[in-house]
Parts: sequence; structure tokens; C-alpha cells
Amino acid sequence: MSTEPVEDLAEVSVSEAPVAVQAVQWFSQAARQLQDAAGWHDTVQRIVELAAALVEADLAVIIASSPADDRPRVLAATDFARADAMLAGQNTAGVVPARQAMADRAVIHVPDLTVQGSWSNRQAGTLSVPLRCVLAFPLLIDDQPLASLGLYAQQPGAFSDEVVELAASFAEHAAIAFNAAALAEKITNLTVALEHARDIGAAVGIIMGLLHITQSEAFDRLRVASQHRNVKLYEVALVTVHTGEVPG
Repeated sequence: MSTEPVEDLAEVSVSEAPVAVQAVQWFSQAARQLQDAAGWHDTVQRIVELAAALVEADLAVIIASSPADDRPRVLAATDFARADAMLAGQNTAGVVPARQAMADRAVIHVPDLTVQGSWSNRQAGTLSVPLRCVLAFPLLIDDQPLASLGLYAQQPGAFSDEVVELAASFAEHAAIAFNAAALAEKITNLTVALEHARDIGAAVGIIMGLLHITQSEAFDRLRVASQHRNVKLYEVALVTVHTGEVPG
């Protein structure tokens, strides 16, 4: 999708109206998907899935840091294995754009990691996962960063100025959904939440291997089981991790 954000529909011309309507419809559908999520971990997973679809990213990740060691970890990703490999390389290189977005409370857009000045000088550990273009947003509530949404593409210059603006609008919605879901589930210990995210990623990997299905399909298995059993998503994931069984 490559539409432009519209702040005031009353100012939209007749020729721009179809584009504006498309954007409004997409955001309405995204809001419903986030509202229907099965708990906080499902909410953050839906955020990355929606963000990746919105800007056609090759990888979307939400990271956060544990108060215990300030080391960024993956909370949700469209590809857990790829996200872990990328973040490990970035940690080794000592530069994590998504964490920098949180620290600066600002958008970071690097069209090409191999030629972008100071960024390119510190990317040796990141290019084992060939993602050249990065766009990162802090998820802010009352100017306090909760986490960071990172969008990555293999193609340099993949995110145009219009896409950046559209993704920035979605990041604001994502921060609200992230915070509301955390409050609803009373998530106060981020360290525990991060550990649960690792369990979910492990469970998804197990299900993918056993059933030979995609990550999205494997995660849907956890979602459905969580909703049907009326238990938290990470609790379903823990059963799979401990038993190796696919949730029915």
C-alpha cells in the first residue's frame, strides 16, 4: 500500500478522495484486528504483521530492553529466527537502529546501511542477514518509549517519504494499542514479558517444524488455542515448548 496519510479529510480534493478512503479503511481494519487480539503478546504480534503489510517490509520487529541489563530483545517479529539473527549481529556491532529510535524518541530512517555515513561504519555484524534499508519508530506514551518498531527491507531505498509518513501514523496507533493491551493484561514486569516472547517464538518454531507450515499459520494455531481455552497466549506456547505437542 502506498497511500499518503490524510490529517483532515475535509481538505481532500475529489481526485484524492479514493486514496484517502483507502487509507481510512485500512486503518479501521487494522484497529479492529488489534482490538480482537488474544492478549498482549498477540497484540504486539499483530502490530508487526500489520506494519509489514502496510509498507511491504521484508521484516518487521518490535524490540524492548529488559530493565535488568538494558540489552534489546525481540518481543514480536514477522520472522522470529531472522529477527534474532539480525539483532544478535547488531548487538555485536554495537549499533541497533531500533534502540536508537527509543533513546532519541525520534524516527530513524537509513535508506542503505552500506553507504549511510556513520551507520555504515558499524554494520559489519548486521549484514549476515541481508537487510539494507531500515525504518524505526519509538512507541511512545506521554513521551516515554515503551518499545520500538523496526521495519527492514532488502532493497535499498525501499521506503519512500510517503511510506515513512504513513508508517509514522501507524506507529502512533500501535503505541496506543501496545499500552492498552499491557494495562488490560497488567503487564508490569517487562523482563518476564520478554521471556514469554522467547517462549512464543520457540513454540512457533516447533509448530512450523512439525506441521511444515508458515510462521503466520503456526502463530494462528496459538491464537486459536488461546481463545478457545480462554488462557493467555504464552501459556499455550509454554505447553508446546515443554511437551513438543501442537495445540489442538
